[in-house]
Amino acid sequence: MSKDSPSIWLPLYIGDYLGDTMHLSTLEHGAYLLLLMAYWKNSGPIPSDDKRLAAMVRMSLSDFQAIRSALEPFFQEENGVWRNKRADKEIKKWFDLKDDRGFGSAIVNFEKNGVPIPERYAERYANRALSGTQTGTLKPPPSPLPSPLPSSSTLPKPSLTIVPSGTGSKRVASQQFQKPSFDDVQSYCISRGNRIKPQAFLAFYESNGWRVGKNPMRNWKAAIVTWENKEQGR
Repeated sequence: MSKDSPSIWLPLYIGDYLGDTMHLSTLEHGAYLLLLMAYWKNSGPIPSDDKRLAAMVRMSLSDFQAIRSALEPFFQEENGVWRNKRADKEIKKWFDLKDDRGFGSAIVNFEKNGVPIPERYAERYANRALSGTQTGTLKPPPSPLPSPLPSSSTLPKPSLTIVPSGTGSKRVASQQFQKPSFDDVQSYCISRGNRIKPQAFLAFYESNGWRVGKNPMRNWKAAIVTWENKEQGR
């Protein structure tokens, strides 16, 4: 069972339930409800194995097999599990509600306390910003065509700083980080053939002050590659 499973409560629509189960005996009602509870606690399908089903409903194998035919119509058996469409629908609603609450909390923490938006909400936050429901929205480029990638001759050259030392002087190359534009990110993503959304990338790093962990970002293209690896690992 997942630690995030909806195991504390179970929605029971009494009218719908009774309308579908009036033909069941008291024993069959009890068994069906216990199976629904196991389904809900598991956040999804339950094994169709009779021994495991009998254990879920606190019955002997022979007693469960005697009422199995009355319970089967409420489930669809596939790939060794029993599925219940209504339970799947309610579980999805629960996780959607949980995600909505988490996203809302993330927005409040960002706007009031400056806490960066978690990466799992980056794309959703970007879509919210682009829809105009928040100040400081990110706007896409006026043209759907990406700008061409800059040539090596147009890239900024690193500045050289002379750092005194006890035995002489060192020449240290330093380059100030510059935030990419929407066009920059879009062009680079197209050139790499990935599916990263530029607005999600920009919104995420705008929200955390262009930092990677606790450190200031040095190379946004490297961050794109990191996002690619995370996408491929999902």
